[in-house]
Amino acid sequence: MISVMIVEDQTIVREGLVRLLQFSSAITVVGHACNGKEALELLDGLAPDVVLLDIQMPVMDGFDFLHAGQQICANSSRPFPRVILLTTFADRHYLQRGQQMNVQGFLLKDVCFEELVLAIQRVHAGENL
Repeated sequence: MISVMIVEDQTIVREGLVRLLQFSSAITVVGHACNGKEALELLDGLAPDVVLLDIQMPVMDGFDFLHAGQQICANSSRPFPRVILLTTFADRHYLQRGQQMNVQGFLLKDVCFEELVLAIQRVHAGENL
């Protein structure tokens, strides 16, 4: 079973992702957060395999979460989870910055359920999207 944490500021999107992923027998949502700061507070206790991460969020955006989380994990024995950036915008800058920060996947929010599940499975298996 692949454990997933969802980090998304839009409530309807976050709750929708949680409910959708409940239909997958291969994935369990272990937690969700509405911004990067909240996600950092949950990260160690949840230890997800994969994080679905929005980029644009209040308080702490996705890139700041990545930077802080990677630093925390570098100073501990726990590896940082694999990450799929989930965004509304097909912005080359986001893709490049994500690659520089060792993100494993990049998906637009208009992805269908089957593609999302497959992406999570592929990233969990070590592939990059």
